[in-house]
Amino acid sequence: MPVRFSDTIHVTFRPSSALRLTSLAVHGAAFAVVTTLAVSRPVLGFPALLVVFSAIRCERALGLRRPGVPVRLRWAADHRLYWQDRAGRAHYGECIEARHWGAAWVRLKMRIPGRRFARAIIIPFDAVDADVHRRLRARCRVMPPARRT
Repeated sequence: MPVRFSDTIHVTFRPSSALRLTSLAVHGAAFAVVTTLAVSRPVLGFPALLVVFSAIRCERALGLRRPGVPVRLRWAADHRLYWQDRAGRAHYGECIEARHWGAAWVRLKMRIPGRRFARAIIIPFDAVDADVHRRLRARCRVMPPARRT
């Protein structure tokens, strides 16, 4: 019987309600803090606009409506990643770190050729099919990318 977590994993994303609610709660709390501070010092009200702007950007990204947001991902057994963004452009990179937090989230950190900094993708349990998320967690645990020193 073949080992299924060593195969190439194909992921198709859908909007995650858990991640959207978390983002809404965090931005709501930040807005409440900034608004409370702005009562005593009106100059501190300016960051409230930044919080609102950030909330709008995050909502568009988490709803898969921004152009650069990944909608499909392929994770090969040799830790190469290929993904397609919302605008239809194809990208590739190498998975340099794969972690999971129980059954809730999987985080893939990737190195993209020509970019200075690594990019991370968080995959919540409700953003993909249950079987795909289980296979992602198994790959993170059994076949993590080799640590580079």
